[in-house]
Amino acid sequence: MKRREFIKLIGGAATAWPLTTRAQQGERPGRMYHVAVLLQGSEQAMGSRLDALRAGLRELGYIEGQNIRFAVRWNDGGLDRLPDLALELLRDQPDVVVGAPVLAAVAAHKHTRAVPIVIANGSGPLQTGLAESYARPGGNVTGVVNLGNELTSKQLQLLKTIAPNTSRVGILTTGTAIIYEETLRDATRAASALNLKLVEVRIDTFDELPQLAQRQL
Repeated sequence: MKRREFIKLIGGAATAWPLTTRAQQGERPGRMYHVAVLLQGSEQAMGSRLDALRAGLRELGYIEGQNIRFAVRWNDGGLDRLPDLALELLRDQPDVVVGAPVLAAVAAHKHTRAVPIVIANGSGPLQTGLAESYARPGGNVTGVVNLGNELTSKQLQLLKTIAPNTSRVGILTTGTAIIYEETLRDATRAASALNLKLVEVRIDTFDELPQLAQRQL
């Protein structure tokens, strides 16, 4: 299997879980692919994402220790750590870097224009210069991103249709997403038209979710 085909497959495994597609045949015997994974958050809170990536690649025929190996770094909520962690991963010359969310891909992109980077989730690749356009990203970055800001009004309309008596809607966020302020403006505008009140709830890490679940908006 050529390197470009592998990048396409891992892009699918990183962004479309679970998978049903099987690996193509013809892979070069003995080839061990090296995948660097940079994830925002802690392993305790976000470990399921890495598990899903491994499971998806297994379905594609990539077995850890046989034809693929992983190097994984977590930033544990510290955004300022991402560039150093990305550089640490790139020193080992991986075949591909998987970054989640976009900020992790940005950190890797600062250090390389040669190693392919797959965005596993997030938003803002155009705003950060990772891609020239959604149709033709160019460069060494690919993947799937969240276009939730463009769907905000539709989501609120659907909510109002399903639960017409709803008057308050909570927004759970870290506030660090690249397009968060833009999304919040769109959401506020759409909510006002539907007579909904938005309640913003900010957290620093996903580890706060258990405690947050016991609070009332």
